[in-house]
Amino acid sequence: MFEFEQYSIGDYVISSGELAAMVLIDAIVRLIPGVVGNTESLSEESFSEKLDRKPEYPQYTRPADFMGYKVPEVLLSGDPKKIQKWRTGKTLY
Repeated sequence: MFEFEQYSIGDYVISSGELAAMVLIDAIVRLIPGVVGNTESLSEESFSEKLDRKPEYPQYTRPADFMGYKVPEVLLSGDPKKIQKWRTGKTLY
């Protein structure tokens, strides 16, 4: 009568099925045009083709120094080309 499919949202423990449902809903809704402000940002998400199906690069916010861990200077520079080069390890020129 009904056919069920099984999906994994990752290898971690959560406290209820509602949380897993919200993760799936969020992943699906983000694909609807207009939901994400800048669709180009979707092309560089974890495991995307643009990143060769690898995890996303590290991302940092404030503070620039947290418990002795410092944000790389290039990320504080505000220079998109230098940041892109740092993320991919490739020269863009």
